[in-house]
Amino acid sequence: MRVSKQVKEQRHQLIIDQTAEQIRANGIDQTSVGSVMKAANLTHGGFYRHFESKEELVDTALERAFSQLLSPYIGDDPNQPDNFALDEFINSYLSDTHIEQPEKGCPLTSVGQETSRPSQTHQQQMTNGIDRLLEQITSSLNQPTTTNHTDEDAALAMLSSMVGAVVLARLFDDPDRRESTINATKNLIQDHLHNGGNQT
Repeated sequence: MRVSKQVKEQRHQLIIDQTAEQIRANGIDQTSVGSVMKAANLTHGGFYRHFESKEELVDTALERAFSQLLSPYIGDDPNQPDNFALDEFINSYLSDTHIEQPEKGCPLTSVGQETSRPSQTHQQQMTNGIDRLLEQITSSLNQPTTTNHTDEDAALAMLSSMVGAVVLARLFDDPDRRESTINATKNLIQDHLHNGGNQT
């Protein structure tokens, strides 16, 4: 039975969303075309009407995952200096919810290590995602003229700290150590943003 273009597009988007969730939850290698299509309530054979290969699907899903991560904090007017809600983004990124729900979080903390392998083909898509994150963070910064660091330097250090904190926190089975890891990182970043890194 033939389906309308609208239904086909809805199914296409559903496949992408399911893949974005599964690769963050289980990893790229452990996510199969069959598991994605089953989760989308579609037949395995219908996959190739949407994508030529799993690699193409994963690249598309990684792009979607970064968009899902960023979109709640980007305003409607890119020309506005406060178009990106940086404080809200930091609080969400460094949160118990992000720690406990990797399938809905940042791809860097869930599949970053996997995509760094020489055999992987998705490094460029991950690099694109990193650049998108850095662009939004940088756009919200305004380093004091007295510092030797550029906004780009600060954004890179900030993102590196946040990614590392989430990865480290997930390794602890002690909730207190998880919380202390997240809070320490969050407090240092917020101190830098609002006090120039100077303790009062």
